[in-house]
Amino acid sequence: MSLDSVPEKECISSSARPIVLVENSKTTDLAKSINRGLKKTGVFLPDSALYKQLLEMFARPLALTSFNVSGEPIYFDESQIELKDYPELTIVTHNRKIENPVDDSVLCFINKNKIPLRMAKGVAPYTFELPGRVKKNTLAVGGSQKVTIALAQENSVLISPPIGDILTLAYETYFEDFCDRLMKMYSFRPEIIMCDAHSGYYTHQWAMRKQAEWNVEVTTVYHHHAHALSLLVEHNIPIDQTLFCVVWDGVGLGHDGLIRGGEFIEASYSNFNTKYSFLPFYLAGNESAIKETWKMGLSILFQLYGESALKRFKKFLEPFGDRVGILYTAWKNKINMPQTTSAGRLFDAAASLLGICHINTFEGEAAMRMEDLYDGSVDDYIEMDVIDNINNNINNSIDWCPLFLSIIENKETQEISYLVSIFINSMAWLIVKQAQPYGQVGLTGGVFQNRKLLGKIIQFANQKKVRLYLHSHIPCNDGGLSAGQVAVGLT
Repeated sequence: MSLDSVPEKECISSSARPIVLVENSKTTDLAKSINRGLKKTGVFLPDSALYKQLLEMFARPLALTSFNVSGEPIYFDESQIELKDYPELTIVTHNRKIENPVDDSVLCFINKNKIPLRMAKGVAPYTFELPGRVKKNTLAVGGSQKVTIALAQENSVLISPPIGDILTLAYETYFEDFCDRLMKMYSFRPEIIMCDAHSGYYTHQWAMRKQAEWNVEVTTVYHHHAHALSLLVEHNIPIDQTLFCVVWDGVGLGHDGLIRGGEFIEASYSNFNTKYSFLPFYLAGNESAIKETWKMGLSILFQLYGESALKRFKKFLEPFGDRVGILYTAWKNKINMPQTTSAGRLFDAAASLLGICHINTFEGEAAMRMEDLYDGSVDDYIEMDVIDNINNNINNSIDWCPLFLSIIENKETQEISYLVSIFINSMAWLIVKQAQPYGQVGLTGGVFQNRKLLGKIIQFANQKKVRLYLHSHIPCNDGGLSAGQVAVGLT
């Protein structure tokens, strides 16, 4: 590992003992199975006597992994494990029952800026003062993924460790138990519940049930407004002020029912105004496209070239077989094809079109593979302009077409690393260009966990003297939604 950065060393050695993502050294002999062949690896120091003894026993670094089953809550009791399924397993237990299981905290550094990815063990629950007071005791329950709970009273808010992704029955039960434990621990009785506006989220449905059961108010908050407000409260922006924010993530319900995620908004605690969004495109195959990034690549091809894409890009399409024709028919007839403005899905599409990643085997894989191919010596970028897309009733859209046309048309003649760099630079320049009239911009949403994108934004912003508001305590991903939802109660 390369630990030349003083902030990284200090963070790894801190009492919280977080996992810190650090660059692999050029001579690393780590097995690719440890970090999926990526150029960064999470490292941490022992945070308990047991870990310390294990390290002393082996006298070398240890590769650790989670035993949690995908889609299931964190294991914290040996009774949860079917030992017959793991005959070779040795379980080390403790005679003290774990009451509140919690994952490790995870963070990274980008241009010496600390970027929290998960605020958990050693850090959460954490509290901070709000720039105003909530009128009623407020419980905020976040979204659907990386869910955290916020408890707010007067001018103080407490943010819980992350619960996880509430997508299975086991997690739904765990979420309910977690809420009960947290409120009991702090003797907290909510008078109002804040939840995401998406009615398909379990946290939304749970809040609606509790409205009658507990006789409390429920306020729904739009996803990207909550993201922006998490940044406002972290920076203690006064409640009468507005901040121009760029909110880029994978998915979030917009005020117009559109699946959004590429938003440029003027945000205040009481409201938000969408200045620009990416030109809408189709989420081919609906939610399956989040994992199968090749579907996003095809969606972009169809939007740019129509039916001619089937012949023009026959070589690229061959590996996907008969599914291409089926997907085109569905795209043409708009069957199971919701529109989206998601920046996260644009990264997925670019990764597939450049042959980097056609399937996300883990969250964010496509964008992470692009990060590793980025060439910092490349300064070129493609301009993306605002268009008035009256035909689709979508005004002030950012036209991504020139960028994708450039990387597609030059794929056969240019190095992939160069085209990746062009893509990331163009996205970074777009933000700084739109922020220049304001002189400042806040960046929030999971896309800004991309270290190369954020690093380039910082470079451009310094050149143009644009002030950046970044997260350093609250995660920019959905783990920060509950903090932003609470802030709506300040108005």
